[in-house]
Amino acid sequence: MTEVLAWGPRDYVTKPEIPDSWLVADVGPGAYPLKRANVLIDRDPKILEPLSQRRTIVCDIERGFPGIPDKSFDYVWCSHVLEHVDSVTACAAALSRIAKSGTIVMPSAIKDGLFFFEEKAHQWHVLPNPLPLQPPIFVRHNREFVYPLEDETCQSAMCFLFRTGSNHDCTVERNLRAWYQSHEAALDVVYHWTDNLNLIVIG
Repeated sequence: MTEVLAWGPRDYVTKPEIPDSWLVADVGPGAYPLKRANVLIDRDPKILEPLSQRRTIVCDIERGFPGIPDKSFDYVWCSHVLEHVDSVTACAAALSRIAKSGTIVMPSAIKDGLFFFEEKAHQWHVLPNPLPLQPPIFVRHNREFVYPLEDETCQSAMCFLFRTGSNHDCTVERNLRAWYQSHEAALDVVYHWTDNLNLIVIG
């Protein structure tokens, strides 16, 4: 099976050097896993089924990856997963247990707001730490504040403007799409860690 290529964090995030000898896992690979990953891990076997040309493990990060031995992996890639979980602290501990190092990627609170909080499954707003090399800040999603702002028509309109665009020639739309494509990497929060993944959690 030929892997379908699509633009995503695995393409635009600068990763640390990963030696050929390292065993690498992708946690929550979705349809487009990290090319370098030797092992793909997800709690949903239906997601892993089309990716079975590689080694796959059905396992849940929120349950602590039962059955995976400590420090099994030299490096773990975890992109657009932690904003969905109930306990960020427990999931960070689980990643720290199974891997020696890794990278986490999450949409920033700015990116979520840009699309009127279209991802209803997100449980956390994520902010980059203002101090260099310090862990990101997770703030529990305040549903009472966000729900009154949610509007499906506005969500669709913002997605149309920044992502999908239209067939007619409109300078404003083209400029918005060009801006988003060139700045998408800056709208994600990326954090590289070694030994233990420690996060700042509020809520």
